[in-house]
Amino acid sequence: AGLLGEDETVLVTLLLDRQSRWVVDYYPVLATREVSEEALEVDLRVADVRWLNRLLLRPAPHASVVRPAEFTDSFRAAARSALGLYSEQHLAS
Repeated sequence: AGLLGEDETVLVTLLLDRQSRWVVDYYPVLATREVSEEALEVDLRVADVRWLNRLLLRPAPHASVVRPAEFTDSFRAAARSALGLYSEQHLAS
């Protein structure tokens, strides 16, 4: 349910724009690459997809998954779920 196998990690590449570059100061990244003056790609190892989703929700929409693609899908689902917490129905109560 989000956890990979014991001792199993996945190399994930994120695209960070200027507002989300703080991520490299707080998390252990393996490599960084300047994509432009506004964007930076970073590689990090991830052992728990849920952790990655929580990380990405913090700087959203200023960070995204480049690869692997299935992590982009899981993040989008997590973001939709978080937005659902703020629906008009929930705000009215």
